[in-house]
Amino acid sequence: MTENNNEYTADQLQQLDPMDHIRKRIGMYLADNSTRGMTHGLIEILDNASDEFMAGYGAHTVITLFADGSAQIDDAGRGIPHEINKASGKSGIHLAVGSVGAGGKFGGKDSGYSTSGGLNGVGSAATNATSQRFDVTVYRNDQVHKLDFKQGKPGKWDAENDPSAKFTPSEKLTSSPDTRTASEKKSRPTGTTIRWWPDKTVFMPEAEFDYMYILSRAKQTAFLLKGYRLTIIDKRHGEEVVHDYKFDGGLGEMLEDFAPDQPLTPTVPVFGTGTFTEVVPQMDDEGNMVSTEVERTVEVDVIYRWGKEYDYTVKSFVNIVTTPNGGTHVKGFERAISKAILDRIKSNKLMKANEAAPILDDIREGLSAVVSVKIPEPQFLGQDKGELTSPAANNIVYDVTLDAFANWLDNRKNLAQAKIVYQKVINASRVRLTQKQQRETARKKNAIEGGSMPSKLVDCSAKAEDGNELLICEGDSALGGLRSARDSRYQALFPIRGKILNVYKATLKQVLDNAECASIIQVVGGGSGNNFDLESARYKRILIACDADADGSHIRSLIITLFAKYMKPMIEDGRLYSIMPPLYKVKVGGRNPEDIYALNDVEKDKLLEKLEKEGRPLRAPLSRLKGLGEMQPDDLWVTSLNPEERVLRQITMGDVEEAQRLLELAMGNDVASRKEWIMSSRVDIDDLDF
Repeated sequence: MTENNNEYTADQLQQLDPMDHIRKRIGMYLADNSTRGMTHGLIEILDNASDEFMAGYGAHTVITLFADGSAQIDDAGRGIPHEINKASGKSGIHLAVGSVGAGGKFGGKDSGYSTSGGLNGVGSAATNATSQRFDVTVYRNDQVHKLDFKQGKPGKWDAENDPSAKFTPSEKLTSSPDTRTASEKKSRPTGTTIRWWPDKTVFMPEAEFDYMYILSRAKQTAFLLKGYRLTIIDKRHGEEVVHDYKFDGGLGEMLEDFAPDQPLTPTVPVFGTGTFTEVVPQMDDEGNMVSTEVERTVEVDVIYRWGKEYDYTVKSFVNIVTTPNGGTHVKGFERAISKAILDRIKSNKLMKANEAAPILDDIREGLSAVVSVKIPEPQFLGQDKGELTSPAANNIVYDVTLDAFANWLDNRKNLAQAKIVYQKVINASRVRLTQKQQRETARKKNAIEGGSMPSKLVDCSAKAEDGNELLICEGDSALGGLRSARDSRYQALFPIRGKILNVYKATLKQVLDNAECASIIQVVGGGSGNNFDLESARYKRILIACDADADGSHIRSLIITLFAKYMKPMIEDGRLYSIMPPLYKVKVGGRNPEDIYALNDVEKDKLLEKLEKEGRPLRAPLSRLKGLGEMQPDDLWVTSLNPEERVLRQITMGDVEEAQRLLELAMGNDVASRKEWIMSSRVDIDDLDF
């Protein structure tokens, strides 16, 4: 114990400049300081360009990635205002990208946007603050206006495109006549160009732009904004690679791009608007925030169809921001299609009087949909905008969808297609009820006769209610080590042979015919798909125990996808985890000798530096652990089995999306994107660790 220091005074409090606060606490603004956060910073600038198109300006945006690690976005919008803002005395460019909490997206009569993906006036400022160099060029009124930044602070660089050049702080803009050619001015009369050099003292040294995510995000945005063209130019590896996205079919083309099956019905498009009023704080003419009642207009753009298979696939968006967890707009859509279908099944007496009515799961079987809304100042659950919570969106989407879908169902031209929908829903309901009866009968029989589990299962004595856990591991070698080190009371083991079936696009029959997948479902014990019963699961937690290498990551992604598709409640209830095995082990001497582990190279370097500072000698050279199958029981107990020492990562729906994206990239039908990913990820043979 050290002596407490009671001399805590006001002088020990610090108030950081807002831009410095972003650099200090980057996780609050750009997710983290890894590749993910760096890519998020680029997307913030892209979203500003897309907001311009939603406002009616700039139909073409270009993203360029350079070999020096920088990125540039050229939009053809109105251009950031460059005039001096009367309230602050700063130029519009300085306010827009160099000040936290400033922008034209806070609503009110003087707002520059009716709807936008940005909300908080932080995104572009966060990107700027994390820059080594940040150059802004604006084309407006036949003039070129420039303002440069270093680490979020305005000024002027002495040389073009050189972040190591001399920088002079200054808030003064550089303005000059627009000397571009007539054709350049015609194609892009106004707009903003931003080039960003990320600061590697803020981001991890190994961080880089996630090229495949940028492509998928650009493609998604082009789908959502009909007629909007997005071009990605990759100049990082010598030969220039160009991807161009523009979809005049809008959501219809998006639906056919991701739908997992062949269509059973034509697509049903829905478009409409609705209004609501709410009381929100807004700036008055004197600069004060006052509660004001405002009328909002919501645009609803939905498209859906039923397919021949059985999965429910929906993608939802708010102001082109993806909402992977859905929200009120998706609930409104589901309520509408449920009411329209159930009312007609009942009125047409398509089911027997004693049959139970279909439920939402029956209606969603085989349904693929895109639900997109544009709403001023939307409300989200959490900072990641993963779920819309604006109550008005539920009723407006419900009203618009119900009216349009009811008209489609009742149109004489669509009666045959409508009957197909009704029959599919009725069949799904009958199958579900039959399976429920069969499951209940089978459970009663198993309770009497006892069920037989796969012979490879090494079970434990405790039950789920006692807090037991199942470790799904790679192969018999890992099983042997884990078996000798586990606590047999609470820890069960189940080995799999290599990589299981990729169930992302497989049919249910293919999954059940696959021995490994079927065995995992059987061992977990809660059933599968829409019939999965969380309370019947045999284990409180499921732990994925894979090696910390590329094969282990692939296997982990396949297992996560299996659970997401057929045992999703385990993820939703927070019961699926991944064990994070360390890559390194070091034996430390001194007064209290011990073994210390490091998860990765970054932790290893920090650990060695710390031990050197503390003067703690190494009793043996640093060793790299080769995998679970080759680790000693003591190491396995500490790193993978002991609840008090091991490192676990809880699998969330965000991890599911990433796993499916990687599987689609590695094993999907987009050969060009996979080739580009392989080329951009290649390493020299001399860099491989044998």
